[in-house]
Amino acid sequence: MVAFSDLVWDEQSTPEQWRTGFAEAHKAWTQFSTAEALRVAMYDWEKVGMDWFAAALREGHGRLDEFDERFKQAAEAKRAPDRAFQQAAQDALGTQHP
Repeated sequence: MVAFSDLVWDEQSTPEQWRTGFAEAHKAWTQFSTAEALRVAMYDWEKVGMDWFAAALREGHGRLDEFDERFKQAAEAKRAPDRAFQQAAQDALGTQHP
């Protein structure tokens, strides 16, 4: 695994090169952190909706069965993009697990 410091500095680096590399890495990390925070918030919101849906089904409220198939399809459709995001993040950060 490559260390962060190896990406922004080596023995031949000038202080200006180090600052430039650090700024680029910081910008990338900030963008990733923002995207990750959004993904976590969206996941949490999805869990709230799923908990509500499950409770409504248990209690027999409404005509939820009309929406059940569409709900399941939407949940399944989200799985691949979620996994792709996580894999891309792991690849970008060098945190893949063997």
